[in-house]
Amino acid sequence: FVSTIDLMEKGYADLELSVKSAGGHSSRPFGGTSLGILSEAIAAITKNPFTAELSDVMRGAFDALGPYITAEPLKSLLADFDGNREAIAQCCMENPTLFPHVTTTIAPTVIRGSSAACNVMPQNMEAVINFRIAAGHTPEEVMAHCAAAVNDDRVSLRFLQANPPSSIARTDGFGYAKLLEAAEK
Repeated sequence: FVSTIDLMEKGYADLELSVKSAGGHSSRPFGGTSLGILSEAIAAITKNPFTAELSDVMRGAFDALGPYITAEPLKSLLADFDGNREAIAQCCMENPTLFPHVTTTIAPTVIRGSSAACNVMPQNMEAVINFRIAAGHTPEEVMAHCAAAVNDDRVSLRFLQANPPSSIARTDGFGYAKLLEAAEK
């Protein structure tokens, strides 16, 4: 039996990317298409992931779970958490279960405005990328990161919604101690 005690919630942001163009017939794609420009912007963001960081919450999780971790190289790395901090973070980034806990995640989820005909270039297109913002970071940092990655004035960026991560709950109080006590039973 495994139980989780969540001490914080990641932030949430939906970033809309939009591109406007004249559209037209595909025989005259001079200057590119709105779909091509939008695709490049999405790719630029996804190819520039946020760095991996071990928050205080992850430190606490590894302190609690360390004795039960048998998988290498994580088991050996945890023997010296502070000395191996970067290696542990990288190890987490390579694990599908752990990577969301050590970084702001990037997930393109929506694309709108393409043409129904294969020989017609779309005019105005939008895409949405969802972010789950890691502890210690802000929606403003997400926006700056994405704007720098895209670096194209033809692409407009705006948040549809954006909320920062919650504060981290304390682990030195009565309530947390009782949760741990209940989980051990």
